[in-house]
Parts: sequence; C-alpha cells; structure tokens
Amino acid sequence: ACAAAVAPMDGEVNSRLRAALDDQDLDVVWAAIRALPGADAPDAREVVPALRRLVQDQSEQKLLRTASAARLLAGIEPETEGLVETLIRVVEQKDNPNPEWDARAMAVDGLGRLGGRAEPAVSVLIQIVGDDQMEVISFRVEGGGYAFSYGGGPKPGFKSVRVRAIEVLGQLGPAAQEAIPVLRSLIEPRNERTSQATIKAAVEAMGKVSGSK
Repeated sequence: ACAAAVAPMDGEVNSRLRAALDDQDLDVVWAAIRALPGADAPDAREVVPALRRLVQDQSEQKLLRTASAARLLAGIEPETEGLVETLIRVVEQKDNPNPEWDARAMAVDGLGRLGGRAEPAVSVLIQIVGDDQMEVISFRVEGGGYAFSYGGGPKPGFKSVRVRAIEVLGQLGPAAQEAIPVLRSLIEPRNERTSQATIKAAVEAMGKVSGSK
C-alpha cells in the first residue's frame, strides 16, 4: 500500500527522500515528507513513523511544522495517541501572547480530519468561531503544502479558519451542541464573509438528535 500511495519519482531522488525520513534533523524530515508526492494519501503508511516524531516535538518555535505534520497524521492514522491533544495545544497556544495563526489554521483543519475523535476540541473550536480575526485569515492546503491569506476578500480555493472550525463542529453533530448560541449569533447580523449555509448546516446537524431548532 505504501508503494502505491507515493507516486513514482526519479529513482535516486526517491531513494534520498525516503532515507531522509529517518534523519535526526526534524527539519530535514519535514522537507522530505513535503517533497514526497502522495504523502497525504490515507494509505501513505511509510511516512507515519516520521510524522509521529514531528508531532511529538514540543518546540514552541516549530508550531507550524508540528500542526502541519499532525494534520497529515490525522488523515492517515487518526487513532494516534496524543494526536488530538497536540492539535488542541496548537489551536490554544495558551502561553503565546502572539499566537501563530498559520499554525492554528493547520491545527483546526487537522481536527476536521479526526472525525468524532475531535470531540474534546469542541470548546477551543467555539473560541475560534467567536474570534472575528479568524474570519479574515484563510488558507488552502495541497498535500503537505499550504498557502495563507490575511485580510482582503475571499480568494478562490481558500477557506477562512472560522468557516473550517464551523465545519468541524458540524461534523461532530449533537456532541457540539454547546456551539449553537455562538453560531446563531453569526447568522443574525448576516455576516458577509462567513457562509450562512455552512452555519445553518452545522446548527441543523447539532440539533438532529435533541430536536434543537
């Protein structure tokens, strides 16, 4: 499955990239993962050990790398021990007076790849939804790569961090019902940037069992 997941490349280059997955320098490891086509595929098992090493790194200076690796791992091996806690830590950034919004964006997207395992993150996701700054920060991911945009109007292919957080809460359904008040508060003023359809779909998903309207 691993061989099928990673697209064919020049033999020598491919060999060097695979060897780099075991490098002691985590920056080299991350560069190799980003260069391997198909590293974000659900069956890309060969990169899992390297991703685990990156996720276990607690360096506050490498939050974007940690969040991005955790996002990839969430799509391949979501049951990884401590993964949801790592993503929550990056979203919160409790001890950082100037949170890294790019790392936060990747962590929110990573939580979305965990499915129901993201339930412990409901409260931090609600905080993201309630933060107006998360409306003007948008991102686009392509495999192990990413691009970010701050301010300005919506760009094709980009999604705001707030909208992504709303989607994740919607995926959790009734388990995220406590988010309904803040979501409804975004509907009332008819926010021009946040998708009203996304908000309403999330509220509907949360109320399916309890009968909330």
